[in-house]
Amino acid sequence: MGSVRNQVTSENATVNAMSMYARSYDVKELWSLDILGIHDPIAHKKLKEHEETVFAEFLETVVFNSEGRYEVELPWKKNHAPLVDNKSVAIKRLDSLVTKLKKEERYNEYDNVFKEWQREKIIERVPEEEVDDWGHYLPHRHVVKENSTTVLRPVFDASATQPPHPSLNKCLHKGPNLIEEVPAILLRFQTNNIGVVADIKKAFLQILLKVVFGMCCSPFMLGAVINLHLKNLLSDINSNKESVFTRSAIEKLLSSFYVDNCVTSINTIDELNDFMFQAKKAMELAGFDLRGWEFSGDNLSENKTPVLGFVCPITLCPRILLQEAWAKNLTWDEDVGIEIKTKFLKWYNNLKNL
Repeated sequence: MGSVRNQVTSENATVNAMSMYARSYDVKELWSLDILGIHDPIAHKKLKEHEETVFAEFLETVVFNSEGRYEVELPWKKNHAPLVDNKSVAIKRLDSLVTKLKKEERYNEYDNVFKEWQREKIIERVPEEEVDDWGHYLPHRHVVKENSTTVLRPVFDASATQPPHPSLNKCLHKGPNLIEEVPAILLRFQTNNIGVVADIKKAFLQILLKVVFGMCCSPFMLGAVINLHLKNLLSDINSNKESVFTRSAIEKLLSSFYVDNCVTSINTIDELNDFMFQAKKAMELAGFDLRGWEFSGDNLSENKTPVLGFVCPITLCPRILLQEAWAKNLTWDEDVGIEIKTKFLKWYNNLKNL
């Protein structure tokens, strides 16, 4: 950052590497406030109106089937460009994936995931008469997370393109910016004495029709279905005095979800046990397994569990200060001035409050 001296002052390889990395990065993204959920009010209002329309139209497609699961349709954009046959691309990607899996000695592990999905009726084998049909296919790949409840999982690539034709993601509504929900969830997590977290097992695979990892609308669809399910339970509570659920527990659950993660806080152990029981039963009614319960003071493990990142807004101040410094057209070693220095030190000294 800043003006570069004409003379060479260092042959340090690290400095050179960092310099090359910086040049390949789109620096203006540092000030894209969309990632913080901050928008122009007028544009934001129009966006919200559009999102509400998409949400309402999507809910009209949701049904609760005889198997006790929700079925949905994809939220297609109106007048989207047509998808093209891409079976050859998907096959080529699959061949490459198989080679990589065998090289990493993970082929059997990956294959077992699909066999498990088939046993659980999450997926089904294509009928013989349809094997040779051509259409739009989603390539997939493996993702490994050693410390996750699911170490290896398939992720589908709905952004795969066959230029000049669009990808599936380009034809679907993405849904609202979920980052906007993080501050409220984090505040609720810190409100009461006991912080509580849980997550839904294979959440994206419990809704019928292709709700898979990789589609831009998957988080929106999952959130919309969970929201609809819990609001339906609240309606049942109003009309059924003998309901096993309480309004307070379901309302707390409704405000606690971030995609497939439940994040909230409780005041006492008795309240915690009651909430866990009701939350798990409520989600089971829709085929969701709410598991992995952890709470502060449980003494089950010495490991620390991350909840949600909350430093994103904290970085806004230094970004603005960096802009102010650049606007002054300062050279590399020039003092930034007392005003910027004071603001920076105030921000820096407050970091301990994180």
